[in-house]
Amino acid sequence: MKKRHSAIDLTKGPELRVILSFSVPLLIGNLFQQMYNVVDSIVVGNYVGSQALAAVGLCFPIIVTILSLIMGIGTGTSVVVSNYCGAGDQERVERTIKTSYWIVFLGCIPISILGVLGAETILKLIQVPEDILPDAARYLQIYFLASFANLGYGINDGILRGLGDSRSSLRFVMVACFMNVALDLLFVLRFNLAVVGVAVATVTAQTAAWIWSTVYIRRHYLLARRKKGNLRPDSAIAGQICRIGIPAGIQHMFFSFGAIVTQAMINGCGSSFIAGFNAASKIDSFAFLPILSFSTATTSFVGQNLGAKRWDRIRRGAVSALKLALGLDVILVGVILCFGSLLLGLFNQEADVIHAGLGYLYRIMPFYLIYTVISMMYAVLRGLGDSMIPMGIMIAALWLGRVPAAYLLLHYFGENNLFFCYGIGWLIEIGLLSIYYRSGRWKRFLR
Repeated sequence: MKKRHSAIDLTKGPELRVILSFSVPLLIGNLFQQMYNVVDSIVVGNYVGSQALAAVGLCFPIIVTILSLIMGIGTGTSVVVSNYCGAGDQERVERTIKTSYWIVFLGCIPISILGVLGAETILKLIQVPEDILPDAARYLQIYFLASFANLGYGINDGILRGLGDSRSSLRFVMVACFMNVALDLLFVLRFNLAVVGVAVATVTAQTAAWIWSTVYIRRHYLLARRKKGNLRPDSAIAGQICRIGIPAGIQHMFFSFGAIVTQAMINGCGSSFIAGFNAASKIDSFAFLPILSFSTATTSFVGQNLGAKRWDRIRRGAVSALKLALGLDVILVGVILCFGSLLLGLFNQEADVIHAGLGYLYRIMPFYLIYTVISMMYAVLRGLGDSMIPMGIMIAALWLGRVPAAYLLLHYFGENNLFFCYGIGWLIEIGLLSIYYRSGRWKRFLR
């Protein structure tokens, strides 16, 4: 298949160089994308209050849980596109793109209805304090009313990753981020819309990114779009996407649900503790960006080289990406541990909020290198199309490790020590993944 526009052929050239070329736009794009939630938190934390900060922050794991299944379809789409792209099969690339659009269209309808009508009920189930319940419910309702934009852009981003085009996604995210910042300030500072203003700003920016990316893909990658019957979904390709995407979505869903269970425990510790946790989790999310970027690049790299039957490149590329991610993590973790108080102060200046946030950072950051190795192992397996076993491993580590540990640590060692549950879960997870890798069963996907 002929290379077009900003796409990188991941099947040719030195492995580290092509992964780095693909990863850098992803890293910058993820940085800007993370600004959605961070700007929301900074604005409400400083100009509305700690209760509003807590309301916005606790909505994130709920949003991710409900959207996870369709977000997994984005992963499946990316892997299938990368396989066909590596094999040079333009026709199947285009059929995969169109089929993924149908899946998202059908999936976003029940998600929007559930999110809008069930927001308050969901929040009450996780014991959200009454003083922040109204704001959190309004934020969720507005977000899910426009869930089609979030899901649609997620699929487009997966398509572009599979094609090797990370630079275009960067442009879309940058414009959306600047729009989000401007609208946040306008709606909150000028019109005093508080949490509602933050929610409207976010979904407006997401909608803009979705529309622009859809037009771009249609113009530059759907070359056969005028053929008769080209809008019909391909059932065989839909099956491929779902075989990879649904287990990935379930994995994300259980992970996010575990975060909600942990959030429910945190919710019983008061608004200041919730606000501190939410502020620290935003800082944590920045430390996660190199892991996310290099694991995403590795999945696309493995997928394209699998399609091209370049087995020799897969191992070398995965090892190079892992070394790169670990090196950046060492630097970021050191900065966060040294300057945690200053970073938390960007979100809120209250002493109790900063104390709670530091409790989180000091207990999770030392385990980050383990988390990096886990994420890269999952990235390779996703690129190979291996979804079921990784899903089972993650669920086992979460529900047999992290969640029970959180409960026991909270009740016997105090609220701050609850956060050691993350490290405990990761230790179990890397042990199970190591056993699976050594078994060699994943090699059956090297077809």
